[in-house]
Amino acid sequence: MDEVLTKLSEYYNAIIRSIPSILTAVLILIIGWVIARLVQKAVVRGMQRSKIDQQATLLVSQIAFYFILSIALVTALAELGVNVTALIASLGIAGFTIGFALQDVSKNFIAGILLLIQKPFRVGDTIEVSGYTGKVLSIDIRATEMQTLDGRIVIIPSGEVFVNPIVNFSRATQRKLEFQVGVPYDKDQEQVRRVALNTLLTLSGVLQDPAPQANFQAFGSYAVQLNLSFWVDPKQTDMTATKDEAVKAVQQAFLQAGIEIPYQSQTLVSSVNQSMEEST
Repeated sequence: MDEVLTKLSEYYNAIIRSIPSILTAVLILIIGWVIARLVQKAVVRGMQRSKIDQQATLLVSQIAFYFILSIALVTALAELGVNVTALIASLGIAGFTIGFALQDVSKNFIAGILLLIQKPFRVGDTIEVSGYTGKVLSIDIRATEMQTLDGRIVIIPSGEVFVNPIVNFSRATQRKLEFQVGVPYDKDQEQVRRVALNTLLTLSGVLQDPAPQANFQAFGSYAVQLNLSFWVDPKQTDMTATKDEAVKAVQQAFLQAGIEIPYQSQTLVSSVNQSMEEST
């Protein structure tokens, strides 16, 4: 009985001696939690002012909160006499092992956060990345989903999107279109140029500035190659429809101006007919 009382007395005295450390540890946790909340709110306000994606804002703010809270927890444990050095070393080894095993997941996770923060493209943009061109359907931490021009649904990991060049067609306010047409050798080239340029300037989807250009580029076997180029605003007009309209308009203008677009032709002579003619 005396031995039990002695043990209880030792425990009681140990608890009494530990009260200051316990109170200090609790105070450290409370202060750490308050600081973590303040930092979290500051991160949210800063990222919202920068108009960063809501998902990225929430994720980064939570990471900041738990990072500061973890520091407070380690400090509190040290105050209670816990060997935090050994604990941190053990956690570091475990974290390294898990990180190595999940390196692809970690790479995509970090790349996804950076993409959401930097916002090189948005949902609805038409982009080209990793050999695919199409419309962005969704963006999240893990991957970007897009629909290619031929209707395929492609899901590209964030890590691959982040390290490859990204072409954002939707952000461009001007896009250049061009096509070639053959011009007869016997026609006045300056007249042909004027007809082509005046025709392009009458089209509603073609921008006046930069102005359309018409440049003769090469001598073909049966025509001089004229390259026609013009600029459009992809947000105001359909590029494919505008180019189609331009080709048809130039062809019609050439016909009205008496400029025949030459084409290569071949005459095939039947060997049977040739033999009959020789025999006669």
